[in-house]
Amino acid sequence: SSRSHAVFVLLLEQSEQLPDGSRAFRSAKLNLVDLAGSERARATGASGVRLEECKKINGSLAALGNVIAALTGGKRAHVPYRDSKLTRLLADSLGGNCKTTLVACV
Repeated sequence: SSRSHAVFVLLLEQSEQLPDGSRAFRSAKLNLVDLAGSERARATGASGVRLEECKKINGSLAALGNVIAALTGGKRAHVPYRDSKLTRLLADSLGGNCKTTLVACV
C-alpha cells in the first residue's frame, strides 16, 4: 500500500467584464486526494520508521473519520478539523458551501 497521502490542489479563477464596466470574479478549488491505506502494525510486523509511519497514517485517517462523523451527526457539534494536518487541509472541502465526491478503490 502507499505509505503517504497525496493531495493535488487545483485553483481556478475567472474574471468577467460586466455591462456596467465592473468586474465579476469567480473562484473554485478542486482537491484530488489519494489516501494511504490503513494497516494493522502487528499483522505487518512493522517496526522502527515503518511503525511510526503506520501510526501517523492511521491517526490521520481516524481524525478524518471523526470529522465526517461530526459533520453527519445532525447536531451542531464541534468539528475537530485541527486534529490532523490532513483534516486541516481538507476542512473547506468537507464542510460549508462545497460539493464532495468520494471514489473508493478497494
